[in-house]
Amino acid sequence: WIALAQGVLTRPLTKRFTPKQLIPYGLFFPGIILLLLLLPKQPYWLYILLPFLALSNGINLPNFSALYSFHADKDSKGEILGLEQSVTSLAMTIPPLIAGFAISVHPSASLILGSIFIFFGWLAFVLLYKGKIEKFKEA
Repeated sequence: WIALAQGVLTRPLTKRFTPKQLIPYGLFFPGIILLLLLLPKQPYWLYILLPFLALSNGINLPNFSALYSFHADKDSKGEILGLEQSVTSLAMTIPPLIAGFAISVHPSASLILGSIFIFFGWLAFVLLYKGKIEKFKEA
């Protein structure tokens, strides 16, 4: 689903919207979708909800790369994008550790905690980047 999002959805979306418009939605929806995963009583709902989680992540990744690339100096673009990949890889190792502990407390705790962290990430992006986001020119 992530590959489908990046290959099929991202191109038309980025032609119509800028990363400054897409990133806040791409950060907000995964938190909502994680909470929605707590509601279904039938397993088939997972097949309906999980693609939306993957699609929102598939939209986020290239738009964050575009944002970093835009703000990097010409001489340091490669270094910045390499650092982005390193930090992203490191960031993907931490949630499973936290989720493992959270599941030991309660089976739903990892989804709730994940939603809370995603919401705080969205809030931090919106509040801290608010003044700078208007300067992001169209790609």
